Amino acid sequence: CARWVPRLLTIEQKQRREDVSIECSAMFPSNKAEFLHRFITMDETWLHHFTPETKEQSKQWIKKGESAPKKAILRSSTVLTINRVSKLLNIAGKIVLN
Repeated sequence: CARWVPRLLTIEQKQRREDVSIECSAMFPSNKAEFLHRFITMDETWLHHFTPETKEQSKQWIKKGESAPKKAILRSSTVLTINRVSKLLNIAGKIVLN
């Protein structure tokens, strides 16, 4: 099973993943079977509500001797549109939402 994970996560994205993991870890022991039947997860894609900047728009000045900031490279296969149907999964099977 192959998964695509963004190469560079923002601090907010990393913190959100940690927060959700802690919340789920706290809920799981209270009712393990019910938790697994109700738990819904999404694939490893971040849905952004903005249009990514072009190369020209993302340019920035840096001081002499400084290295340029790292940027994740997006391939056309990883770009999503807002209208795309998201596939969500739970233990019983697929749940499809628009």
